[in-house]
Amino acid sequence: MKATEHLAGARFWVLVIALLGAAALVAYSNFASRDLPPEPPSTATPSEVEVSRVENFRLLDQHGESHELFYYSDARAIVLISHGVGCPINRRYSRRINELQAEFAPRGVRFFLLNANPQDDRTDIKKEADEFQMAQPILKDDTQFVVRGLNVTRTAEALVIDTNTWKIVYRGAIDDRLDYGTQRAEAQHHYLQDALQAFLQGDKVEPARTQPRGCLIRLSGKFDAGHPPPTYTVDVAPILRAKCFACHQEGGIGPWTISDYHEVAGWSSMLGEVVRTKRMPPWGADPEYGHYSNDASLTLEEEKTLLAWIEAGTPRGEGADPFQGQAPVDQGTWSLGEPDVILDFPAQVLPATGILPYRYEWIEIPMDEPGWVRAAEIHMGNKRALHHVVILLAKPGRSFQDLLRESNRSCFVAFVAGNTRYEFPAGTGKFVPAGSRFFVQLHYNSTGREEVDDSTQLALYLSDEEPEHELFVYATSDRSFVVPPGAREYPVTAVTTVTRDMVMYDVGPHMHYRGKSSRLIAEYPDGTSEILISVPYYRFDWQMVYRFAEPKRLPKGTRLVSEGVYDNSAQNTQNPDPSQTVRFGIYSRDEMHKCYFSYRYADEDEPQGDASQGDES
Repeated sequence: MKATEHLAGARFWVLVIALLGAAALVAYSNFASRDLPPEPPSTATPSEVEVSRVENFRLLDQHGESHELFYYSDARAIVLISHGVGCPINRRYSRRINELQAEFAPRGVRFFLLNANPQDDRTDIKKEADEFQMAQPILKDDTQFVVRGLNVTRTAEALVIDTNTWKIVYRGAIDDRLDYGTQRAEAQHHYLQDALQAFLQGDKVEPARTQPRGCLIRLSGKFDAGHPPPTYTVDVAPILRAKCFACHQEGGIGPWTISDYHEVAGWSSMLGEVVRTKRMPPWGADPEYGHYSNDASLTLEEEKTLLAWIEAGTPRGEGADPFQGQAPVDQGTWSLGEPDVILDFPAQVLPATGILPYRYEWIEIPMDEPGWVRAAEIHMGNKRALHHVVILLAKPGRSFQDLLRESNRSCFVAFVAGNTRYEFPAGTGKFVPAGSRFFVQLHYNSTGREEVDDSTQLALYLSDEEPEHELFVYATSDRSFVVPPGAREYPVTAVTTVTRDMVMYDVGPHMHYRGKSSRLIAEYPDGTSEILISVPYYRFDWQMVYRFAEPKRLPKGTRLVSEGVYDNSAQNTQNPDPSQTVRFGIYSRDEMHKCYFSYRYADEDEPQGDASQGDES
């Protein structure tokens, strides 16, 4: 036989063997998917996990409720499991995760899912959670910087976090029941369950790391490979100027000054923390509901830019420093022009330390004739210490006790640091009878040194003629609530019915230090309802008024339902005393449940003067 014939014969048998091998592989694969378990995930050394510490963050879940990681420090452990809508492995694990939660929640373990998919919104997430009976809050990581910080790249990865050290003691697969395209009837290795059991018993967690099976998460944004990181001069400085500089300027209430690149870069780690935890900029409204003309929050792109800049090492960029030599915004001039009336506030002497109680002052209004106010502006004399000012209008003959009884309707205007002017909506004004006075509430913060405020002033701008509509203020209110000691989520509800067609311009929830969240719902006469505003993370320090970009028209018969949640537990770091039963009261140690709003009547023949939307409560 010739050599070529031998070669051809060899090639023939190689081909036959290859075909038989391929067929056997297919048969084995089909067989394995039915009967044989997948290979167990590979493990890594515990040291790769122990060095990982989780940074604090705050995210909203599928219901719009706020969750801060470090708030749950009273749990023994926290389990985070990455999630994605439509991921078959997530879906197949949903019941198992519920079983694990039922087993370990009574032992002090909290479970959360974490969704960072850019294609998933809260509506999609809620629909999926309802359909597959996912019993956990699903936190939406829109910036993706939580999953980046945790090095999570796939869904269905479980992380067990020790709340004493905030270190990850286990990360990886839930168990070995599922793999890509295969699954077994029962798991042979219960990785997450065993890790939790070992941790709660004080034993070493082994394995501390396994390889998760899940869908890849598409990480996107300005910090992707191939995209140059943002720079201070081009990308970061414009954000700081628009959202931060009003408070963080020389003499401002911000604790540090945006003066140049070196100062900003030096504070960058702290900047990243307050952005991740939503402490700054001060703004509480959930963007899922409504748009506001005075929105001071960071957009999603702005958050991504700031966090990516910090993660990239705070590159400066080319060109001149945008803040070098920048003068403070407020140089003693009135931004709305020359006022018609200027009122001087009494001087205040402030101690160096401590929580300062509210201060109250009567201020005479030097108007011999009644007038219509179209705008007001405040000059905060000591911007380092003066945090906010609330001004009530006391008509002639009204006493302090009268104002307390009528507080739902007597608020004239409120200012907070960084938001020091208020132009009333076009065509409206507030009526001030001759002989009226202002009752002023002043909130100061101690700065570490004694301070004096002897130059705060209020400017009023008057209309030359009567406006088309009078602008009123009212508040839903409840004074009958009793918050028991230690209550973590205590709900309070107040209802007001609209007596005439009206137009609502803004809304301002008001609670004290135990206030956790607030929202206002309009229940319309036709049976439909709408969330007008939701503040999932309420802060008493910031008395925010949220002005609608488009006013809300509310027909007669609309029920306005304000819902507040109070946290009287020790986990609330602002709580003056979690052992106390809390009731309504005017002092900060007490509580209030109010939701103020400005409005006008929508019908043409409205009467001028005082108005009521319901009974004082």
